[in-house]
Amino acid sequence: MPGRFALTYTKSDIEQYFNIEIPFDLRSRYNISPTQNCLILCTEDKIPQLMHWGFSPFWNKDNEFKELINARSESVQEKPMFRQAFKQHRCVVIASGYYEWQETKIGKQTIKTPFYISYKDNQPLILAAIWDRCEKENGIVQTGFAFLTTSPNAFLKKYHARMPVIIDSQKMALWLDSKALPTQLEKLFKPIPAKNFQAKEVSTLVNNPKNDKPGCLEK
Repeated sequence: MPGRFALTYTKSDIEQYFNIEIPFDLRSRYNISPTQNCLILCTEDKIPQLMHWGFSPFWNKDNEFKELINARSESVQEKPMFRQAFKQHRCVVIASGYYEWQETKIGKQTIKTPFYISYKDNQPLILAAIWDRCEKENGIVQTGFAFLTTSPNAFLKKYHARMPVIIDSQKMALWLDSKALPTQLEKLFKPIPAKNFQAKEVSTLVNNPKNDKPGCLEK
């Protein structure tokens, strides 16, 4: 949707793939969770930053709304909470893959099995997101993002009723372009074809956000 994801590439691999320079340390992550800092690229210059995963609109100074981790792409242009961020504060989050939990009923019990979803060629997932900066009443300034989601393709609907909006690498410049038109951006919400993805069952270690180690990706 996602609710957890991973970024297992080395810093140099990311720099080479996106033709950027990351001015801070970056380690492999295997279980990135909401409220944690994540690697994002923003503006036409693909400026790398670490940003809090959790979106609060600029006017939410009194915490009327809780932070959100996802926003539906179908309504992001109309909802007051998101529309300014959609116009002015688009970014992408880099991931090697993300997790979904497939539910299976055994009698009266529901079993949730974690799966790791990625490209078959193991190329980076470029996840569309929006961000905003909010100064709270206590003076704390919170800058955070939310992923955009869309309807799933034929493969991913087996794991969840939604999937993240994944940007083709050739279209990333358009998503980050401050002058892009809404009609151009809407075309990016279409799900990437099912044939590009793979999913593997992984360890239930990922169920606990405190576990951030390679074992999360083991069966």
